[in-house]
Amino acid sequence: MTGPHQRCSDPYMKADLAVAAQRMFNAALRTARASRIAPAQALRVANDFVVRQLGFDWISELGIAAELEELAPAHEPVTITGRASSVAEFMEALLAGELAPLKPMPGLTTAWYGAYTAWCSRSGKRAAPLKRFVYELDHSYSFRTARKGLREAGVRSHPKSVLCFGIEAPRGVLESEWLADQVRSSCELFAAAGLRMN
Repeated sequence: MTGPHQRCSDPYMKADLAVAAQRMFNAALRTARASRIAPAQALRVANDFVVRQLGFDWISELGIAAELEELAPAHEPVTITGRASSVAEFMEALLAGELAPLKPMPGLTTAWYGAYTAWCSRSGKRAAPLKRFVYELDHSYSFRTARKGLREAGVRSHPKSVLCFGIEAPRGVLESEWLADQVRSSCELFAAAGLRMN
C-alpha cells in the first residue's frame, strides 16, 4: 500500500489524509450500496476508489480481506451504478481513473459540466442539461454542488457554484483560499486534457 500518507512526515497531515480517505470511502460505499451492489463487492468498489485516489487500503488496514473473500469471491470490477445515463457513464469512467489526466477534484460546477459535455461529444453520447447533471451527481453519487466564495490575492469573489466531490479543505487552511487554488488547478487539468472551458 503506497500513497501520500506514507510520504508525509507531518502527523497532522497524515491524520487529515486519513479523515479524507474515510469520508471518500463512506461516500463511495453509499453510492455502491444505493446501486444495489452486493455488500462485499460494494466494499471492494469503495476501497478500490480510495486506493486510487489517496493510497489508503482500508480492507488491508482492517484485515478483512479473507472475510470478504468468504462472503463473495472477488470477480471482475463492477461499475458503481448500473444506470445507462451519460452522466453515470462519465462518472463511472472518472471514478475508475479512465479519464486521465482528469480526476475528481474541486472545481467550478460549470467547468465540470463542460468537461462532461466535451466527453459526451467525443464519445457520441447525448449530454444531459446542466440541471440534470447536478441532480444526478447529488442523488446518485452524493456529490452536492454548493455556492462558495473564492479568495484570491486577499479578495473574496461573489459566491460561485463549485463541485467538491466530498473533498474538504485541510484543517487550518482558509476554505476560500483553498478553493481558489483548487479551481485554478482544475482549470489547468482541463486544459491539459484538451478541454476548453468557457
